[in-house]
Amino acid sequence: MDKHSEVMRDGAGRTGISRRKLLASLGAAGIALAAGGAFPIQTASASTFDIINVKDYGAVGDGLADDTAAFNLAIAAASGGGVVFVPRGVYLIDPSPGMGIVLTSGINLIGEGDNATVLTAKPTGGSVIRRDFNLFGTNAYLQDVYIAHIAVVLNHPATASSANYEQIGFDFRNITRSTIYECYAGNFTRGTLGKADNPYVDMAQGYGIVFGTVASGYSWYAGGEVNTAERCTVWGAKKAIVLDDLTLSPLSGAHATVVQACDVQLCELGIGSESRYTAGMVFENNTVQYLVNARGSSNTTYCYRIEGYGNTIRGAYIESQGNDYTLYLGSYSTRNQVDLGYYSSNGAITDLGSSNLIQYIDADEGTCIKSFNQIVHQEAWVKFDHTGTILGASGVSGVTKISTGNYEIEWTHAFPAAHYSISVSNSLDGSGNAAHTAVDNQTAGQVTIKTFKLGKKGVTLPVDLPAVIVHARLI
Repeated sequence: MDKHSEVMRDGAGRTGISRRKLLASLGAAGIALAAGGAFPIQTASASTFDIINVKDYGAVGDGLADDTAAFNLAIAAASGGGVVFVPRGVYLIDPSPGMGIVLTSGINLIGEGDNATVLTAKPTGGSVIRRDFNLFGTNAYLQDVYIAHIAVVLNHPATASSANYEQIGFDFRNITRSTIYECYAGNFTRGTLGKADNPYVDMAQGYGIVFGTVASGYSWYAGGEVNTAERCTVWGAKKAIVLDDLTLSPLSGAHATVVQACDVQLCELGIGSESRYTAGMVFENNTVQYLVNARGSSNTTYCYRIEGYGNTIRGAYIESQGNDYTLYLGSYSTRNQVDLGYYSSNGAITDLGSSNLIQYIDADEGTCIKSFNQIVHQEAWVKFDHTGTILGASGVSGVTKISTGNYEIEWTHAFPAAHYSISVSNSLDGSGNAAHTAVDNQTAGQVTIKTFKLGKKGVTLPVDLPAVIVHARLI
């Protein structure tokens, strides 16, 4: 072994790296391992790890050369379980169908940090990191994968559009009992890549981390449960961390998946599971901030979404205004437990299921809300001018001017009943005089607001105002 490089080669040409060098490259994770922390790799001896270095198999890491084949050669060399080490650099990966980095059971893919080891996707649809899967054929179980300290930067068209291709950073569909740790995925740049960041509405494209299965009754089923994403970051994706996506994995049930201490921002779905068949998930101590629709998109936005049963959300930090739902439990959801922790969001907290427990501290009232099976918190607001043109809104699908001083507001999501509070504020009329407002008709789905001033002998005179703000709230 060369003392200066601290590497060695075995008879098969594989590279080993000293324990000291590998621990140093892993930073905080290396410190934890040195102190006795868990790290799922096989040791070749007390002093070295038997590892594969992707650069020994042709990877360049300059962001220009296509390194996809080199990664797959390195993984094949470590087949049966081993460590593939990815030194700092920018690695160009082709995610197109049939390409991408293809995982095998027992593989450990380890970088030097999500600001040092950066995989950047070519501009085409597909999955950057995935497994081989034969739909309608026979598939072996693939499990015990560990990926750590790696960034995947997605590359979608600069302007978001429903016609654009979709990329997936970490595609863990049909992978079992595996972990993604301290990794990054998203459309924002990382490390030394130097990619220009687009406006926020153009960053909510593609998928960060995806878990899922096929239906267990199918002959091509090969697992996809009991996985973990821990201390990961997703900034800029249509769906940040999603289980059982209805388009990607219909009839999926990625049971017992844990999403813990992750940070997601600038997406249409923060963290969620879209299947009624999924049980035993834990979403714990995650941060969800600033949901945003992609340019031209009218998709519903969710901080958290659960459609299954027996799942848990606890210790969340939520900070997002203008999203549709802070929490959404679908009509099939049951026996789920939610403790929201801190939230600052005017999105609805909605429970359409059965036997679900939701509790949180109401930000305005300062009281503990604990509820079963009802919409426990819903808000909407709108600011419009004298023509009925919306100047700002959340949870409002439209404002119609019926006549002078008479406006109909339609909520995006109907309240469970007509008994919700309405508050109205307004500016002065065109002459600088104070005006009045009144609720004329209120249903679960809409409300009619009248604006007027008082004439002689108390006669009401309809009047248009420069701006009116209406706030609807249910607790």
